[in-house]
Amino acid sequence: MKITNNLWQKAKEILTFHHMGRRELAETLDINEMLSRNLIFAYDNQHLFTIRQDTFETTKTALVLADLHIPYLHKINYEAVHQYIKNKHYDYIVLLGDVVDFYAISFFRKDPERAQHKNLKLEIEQCKAFLSELRDEFPNAKIIWMEGNHEERLRNHIWSKVPELDCVLDKLFVNLFELDKLKIDYIDKPFKLGMLWFLHGHERKGGNPEYIIKVFMDYVRDHFIIGHFHRIADGLFKSIGGTIHKGVSVGWLGDPETAADYAPLNKYCNGFAEIRFDKAGQYKIDNHAVINGDIF
Repeated sequence: MKITNNLWQKAKEILTFHHMGRRELAETLDINEMLSRNLIFAYDNQHLFTIRQDTFETTKTALVLADLHIPYLHKINYEAVHQYIKNKHYDYIVLLGDVVDFYAISFFRKDPERAQHKNLKLEIEQCKAFLSELRDEFPNAKIIWMEGNHEERLRNHIWSKVPELDCVLDKLFVNLFELDKLKIDYIDKPFKLGMLWFLHGHERKGGNPEYIIKVFMDYVRDHFIIGHFHRIADGLFKSIGGTIHKGVSVGWLGDPETAADYAPLNKYCNGFAEIRFDKAGQYKIDNHAVINGDIF
């Protein structure tokens, strides 16, 4: 049994007026305790999660691109991805955070030899060009840009340098990158398509990247896909009641040379993902690796 919109609304109405533990809620709704615990978790963390429709009228396809770090795209590998996707049809395109790098306002130390890295205007213009090209090539796709920790750099910079400008933050990305014109949705919280939760990966601080799928599953307790860690990984987790959830980490599309400032030794891998949803919201993920211009 899964969390449907109807079940979620019933649970939310009950929990709004009555404090219940998982057993009491399970008995009230006639569900198992695992599902009851997930409902209570979702209710207690509404500030983090957005419940969305989890079924479709028809089958749907989605493309997931994570951690492009514009203007520091991996030129060869991204061009391979571009050639692969440009003649395909996608109903959704999810930019899973860290689309733009914002190196110029990073708290990391900066290499003085890389003068171009200090050009914030260049980063913004190149990101706008990328978004415009993406929209031109996929005019009918719903494009979702999810906030990552690199996008957060802009807000953190304003808060630390000119906190008086906090009042402009609500529509800052929309205006700065002309997202209304491009019909791109900017989302700053985890969201759900079908049965799959989308997170950037920075929402839970810390955790050994070697075991990051397990770390996130302990918190999400549902199907999810993340970026942020620049790794390709997946895992299946089975509850005592027999429910199976899948967690997936998708690779990045940045140039590993740009990681030299903060992670000279790493296990980063370029990649992207394609997802096929059926009408019930069930999904299948092709989690691709991109190596030396070849897609696997």
